[in-house]
Amino acid sequence: MITQVFPNLEELRVDEKHICLFPEDWLCKFKCLDVWLDESSTILSLDDFLQRFHTIKILSIGGNNQALYTSFKNVENGMNAIVRGINHRRDLKQIFKQESTNTNDLEKLEIFECDNLINLVPSSISFQNLTTLTVGLCHGMINVLTSSTARSLVRLRQMRISCCEMITEIVADEDDQGDNYAAKDEIVFSELKELELWDLESLTSFICSGNNCAFEFPSLETLLVDRCPNMKIFSEGELSTPKLQKVQLSVFDNKLWAWDRDLNTTIQYVYLKRKKEEKEKENKKSAEANEKEKDAKDSVSKLMKTIHATCAAFWIRLELELFLYIKSHMVLVRGFFVSVFIHYYAFSFV
Repeated sequence: MITQVFPNLEELRVDEKHICLFPEDWLCKFKCLDVWLDESSTILSLDDFLQRFHTIKILSIGGNNQALYTSFKNVENGMNAIVRGINHRRDLKQIFKQESTNTNDLEKLEIFECDNLINLVPSSISFQNLTTLTVGLCHGMINVLTSSTARSLVRLRQMRISCCEMITEIVADEDDQGDNYAAKDEIVFSELKELELWDLESLTSFICSGNNCAFEFPSLETLLVDRCPNMKIFSEGELSTPKLQKVQLSVFDNKLWAWDRDLNTTIQYVYLKRKKEEKEKENKKSAEANEKEKDAKDSVSKLMKTIHATCAAFWIRLELELFLYIKSHMVLVRGFFVSVFIHYYAFSFV
């Protein structure tokens, strides 16, 4: 019945409980399938799932159960799909196996809220057809790509990395000794047009800060760098961005941008300007604090002087009042002693 009403339907969003209501041969015609897993999920592993629905080009799987972890832990086969949305799996430690060989058909990959991921994929993984890469809220991730994987991104057009507290660089050299670039010292993102980096507190550079490898971005036109306070430089090696004319500095304000000769110089300028502004704010706060402290001391000093003056005036007034009191009663005192003296002598003569 559904196939007759919607013969050309290409996209479907459904939860796991209801996906069984659709004929499998009909599901195979979809290009986009969005499946939500519940807590009692019995979904097959992702590779089996993709083998069953091998024509799918966009696959989004969401949920908050252990089955989702199992599905993505053992991805090996049937990757003729776009995996869009590995969400809310804070315990997920691995997306692809080291020996996975069927990732080259992936076109889009979005990863969110996977705190135990240290890096996106092993160095042996390549994405020759990947066009979009999005990573967000993965607070345990230290770097996104290895240099080997980066070389395979020949079709990547859009990259968005955001809200990851621990990322220090986007592309890292998998060889700790830094010898990996001896024979192949150039990485080219030939089709990358849009790059967004924002809210990355620990980011210091985009690429391999310990190596002087050359990077080329021949198609890069849009670059956003926002809230990356420790990013001092884009790349320490040779860098080519012939189409880039500005660096956007705010996610929300397109008019806020900077450019100074080239990308590295611009990033350095933005970093130094930010540090200068932070120093000025710090000095201003310090000056305000000192001024407040001085005002407080002055207020205390004035108060003490007022108290001292008040006390002095009080004692002077008290002494004066006492003197006047004694003086006013001196006649009575004198009369009293005279009376006593007269009575004493009168009694003596008797």
